[in-house]
Amino acid sequence: MTASEFRKNIEPILGKLYRLAKFVLRDEEKAKDAVQEALAKLWARNAESGETKNFKALAYVAVRNVCIDVLRKKGEDAIEYDDEIFVSDENPQKSMEKKELKLALDKAIAKLSEKYKTAIILREIEGAEYGEISKILGVSPGACRIIVSRARKKLKETILANKELYYE
Repeated sequence: MTASEFRKNIEPILGKLYRLAKFVLRDEEKAKDAVQEALAKLWARNAESGETKNFKALAYVAVRNVCIDVLRKKGEDAIEYDDEIFVSDENPQKSMEKKELKLALDKAIAKLSEKYKTAIILREIEGAEYGEISKILGVSPGACRIIVSRARKKLKETILANKELYYE
């Protein structure tokens, strides 16, 4: 794959890769560094092996793995949401409720395993299809549906069980 072909494959998904890294790492600069490192690894792998069947899935896996490495080095386990999603011209009561929900989701998602966390982010936040997520996680589409379902169930249970902690 030439440099222009590599760029052509990366440009449409670069924003999604960055958002995934930002969700996992909770830091814009770390996210940019993680995506850059993942892309450098992809380019090096491309130079060694040539063509890749599903470049998009490989890119997601590379970013996810770099993020996990960063978290392991720091001993962190975190996720962040874009504040713009939760900001609006609503009345202050609803705005506060949304901020509390954001905090509750943040805490609950942080407790999920990496597999569940990645699956829920890709499906619910990024809107990825099960087939795409299954390739990223390295499981069958059926297993992917189960993982997403279990992640949703775990989130619900965590939030309901710890309602008083999340809604202080």
